[in-house]
Amino acid sequence: MVWLYLSHPEVTRPARDCPAFITAPPPPTVDWERVLRGETPRIAADVATDCSFIQSPAAEDFGTIWTPDGESVALRHNGEIICMIVAGHQRGHSRAVNGVGPLGFPFDEPLAIATCAPENPSLTKGDQSLDRMTKSATIQFCRAGRPSRALRHRSAHRSALLT
Repeated sequence: MVWLYLSHPEVTRPARDCPAFITAPPPPTVDWERVLRGETPRIAADVATDCSFIQSPAAEDFGTIWTPDGESVALRHNGEIICMIVAGHQRGHSRAVNGVGPLGFPFDEPLAIATCAPENPSLTKGDQSLDRMTKSATIQFCRAGRPSRALRHRSAHRSALLT
């Protein structure tokens, strides 16, 4: 399970989160007993979408789009936005979940366009021409709860961590 986290500058503790994708077949349901013991919830088969699974993800296939104020961030995989944390929204929006629930909201294309590409809606489908909106930032993949590799993404105000 891979999550996108948004944190304040110079702070590693996430302020907001959003499920990004899974790298293994999903379990049938969420094991809430494990979650209550402190484990991060996983996307289960009953909430997963066809976009949930990314086999063998590579850090170079990911990028971020930041709003100018640094309060919202979207994660792109091969140019397409797959999830986003939007200022003023209680939970993140992800292509990996099929409905509203404790993990977040399903992806909202009009919101992505309004938040990430108000002047060019094709950006949400992978248009690279607006890279000026993509600020350098951090992506970290974790295996078995331990960081395995990292690439940090930052805006002027916040940082995003993919784990």
